[in-house]
Amino acid sequence: MSVAPTSQTGLLVLPHTHAFQVLAQTGDTLSDGSNLRYGPDFTAFVPIDARSDSGYLSLNHEIASLQGGVTVFDLTFDHLHKFWEIEQGLPIDFSAVGGINRPCSGGITPWGTVISGEESILTSDLDSNGYNDSGWLIESRPSDRQFVQKIWKAGNALHENCVIAADQKTLYWGADDQTHGYIFKYIAAQKRQLAEGKLFVLVRDDSISSTAAWVQVPNYKPKFCNNINAYCQQIGAWNFSGIEDVEIGPAGKIYFAAKFSGRIWRFKDNGTTISDLEIFVENTLYPIHTAGTTKWTPWGIGADNLAFDNANNLWVLQDGGDNHIWMVKPSHTAANPKISLFATTPAGSEPTGITFTPDYRFMFLSLQHPSIVNRDTALDVTGKRIVFNRGTTLVIARKEFLGTYEFPNDEPLSESESIELQLYPNPSKTGQVILISNLFSIGKQVEITVFDPTGIVCFASQGYAEDNKIALDFQAKAKGVYIVRAILDGKIGVTTLMVE
Repeated sequence: MSVAPTSQTGLLVLPHTHAFQVLAQTGDTLSDGSNLRYGPDFTAFVPIDARSDSGYLSLNHEIASLQGGVTVFDLTFDHLHKFWEIEQGLPIDFSAVGGINRPCSGGITPWGTVISGEESILTSDLDSNGYNDSGWLIESRPSDRQFVQKIWKAGNALHENCVIAADQKTLYWGADDQTHGYIFKYIAAQKRQLAEGKLFVLVRDDSISSTAAWVQVPNYKPKFCNNINAYCQQIGAWNFSGIEDVEIGPAGKIYFAAKFSGRIWRFKDNGTTISDLEIFVENTLYPIHTAGTTKWTPWGIGADNLAFDNANNLWVLQDGGDNHIWMVKPSHTAANPKISLFATTPAGSEPTGITFTPDYRFMFLSLQHPSIVNRDTALDVTGKRIVFNRGTTLVIARKEFLGTYEFPNDEPLSESESIELQLYPNPSKTGQVILISNLFSIGKQVEITVFDPTGIVCFASQGYAEDNKIALDFQAKAKGVYIVRAILDGKIGVTTLMVE
């Protein structure tokens, strides 16, 4: 069963069988006193000792000009209350290599590191090592928050993600490039050691061929690594027009998403050649079945992040179209489509970075750049009121696995039940601000609660309005994003305050 296929609203809309917990939002205070950066993308759950109740959450920040980042948190599941505890959020230091540029999606290695794809090329060479400053696959280690290496021999391109095969040597990746959208295979010289290896690109005879060959790309000098696009174009590598995610699916087939066409392709790798190259999901209309009705719904462009669950269902996060979260069953065919619409996302946002725990009960993802004017509120499984108006990282699961909170109402607040709030100044350097609402009037008593960046109540009072204003002073003790809630005559308003 699907959710209703609609355009974006101010909320994350899930099936009634599922719930969510917000783990972090842009501006939250980290353990070193800094604030969580914007642009959340690849959201990698890296298990500790293959456990599904403890691990690291590695979060990419897709920011340009070598100003991007990766933040790592410790995650532990509270089995009593059935929610995740998140702590020790710290950024990885990439200063030794001049920074990281637009780390978009990525992949998790079998040995517990994360590989992030830089989705932007800088042809400068500030450290004079012969290699371009950005446009690489970059390996980092969440366990100790350390940069590991730039994988030069895998080539310089507009990287999105990569996936590691079971042999712990073979790596597949594609170029998120409309004119050089090639698919590559990199075979490392040694298991778990990716610094040295051979690079291959897929060359296809024509647009209807279901076979193709892997052709080796020179990568033994920096100038060759920097210029793989030119060489691939020269030898006739096939352009799939913006390859986003690449994943290994059922029967070992390689699946990949092509952003500009919206298609999802797959093929069988035979070593030096491939076969069974075909479109698995076409960009067309599909029957979406909801309670009591069926609606033919466009798939749209922008198929982006992919992941398989333990039933071999393919999860598709969309960057374009309506920015939906889709689920495709393994038995799907063009003649007998098996596609569900799992979720619609908050206005302005793009769902990013899907990964699962080893038992596949918990799905981790982020919502990048939601609209700052979103005002609708929703409750997560901890009972916390959430406004999707900044980058948000969350976990989703069936309700029997996540949360014990008894929701008073599964529906969002209607306009007649909510209060529109404003704060001035915002941002502020202190907690001294003015809370403003057109519903306030002289002598009206307003119940005010302020939550600090960790979600703990730091201020509560019964304030009285002067005209449409109430003066607040809650003595903010840390920088970050504070949630301000006001209740008046049974109506609720929620807004955010950035303390700098």
